[in-house]
Amino acid sequence: MLKRKQADRPNWNWIVEKRYVQEYVQNEHFDGDIGYIIMDKVKEPLNVGYDGIELCLADSGYTWIMFFPKGEFYSLALMLNDRYEMIQGYFDIIKSLEYSPEGIPIITDLYLDVVYLPNGQVYLLDEDELEVALNTEVITEEEYSLAKREASKLFQSLSTQSLPLMNEIELYIKRLKKLRKNL
Repeated sequence: MLKRKQADRPNWNWIVEKRYVQEYVQNEHFDGDIGYIIMDKVKEPLNVGYDGIELCLADSGYTWIMFFPKGEFYSLALMLNDRYEMIQGYFDIIKSLEYSPEGIPIITDLYLDVVYLPNGQVYLLDEDELEVALNTEVITEEEYSLAKREASKLFQSLSTQSLPLMNEIELYIKRLKKLRKNL
């Protein structure tokens, strides 16, 4: 069965206190919903490593800005520390985007993920999970091809710094700062 993820992450028990705010944005670089998870208090930090680089992705005071662009086969979680500095951009390759009865985005995940670090490094993750999903008929050949194609397109755009959304992240960080003042 394909994984489904809801933007406000209702089942994340490691976050003790959080706020979730969502807005619809339409401009020259983005058309879709943006969700903000503001982590006021976590049980313990969430850490990961890439090629010997250790990153703290979530801690008290951190925020994730999640982008759900219309008509695309990805969602983006832009992970920021408590100083509004980007830790990483985490792209889920998705089959579909739906909405809960409350209007909260829900993605159906196609396993592959692309990570973009501030130093320009790009990583493709979970290719093994995609292969297992295909071999066990959790996904179809068509879904497999979609995931590979979209991940490749994103990887190329990020490697050449030609993805408009990533080139405008300061705009969204400013929106977050303004939003936090009003909460």
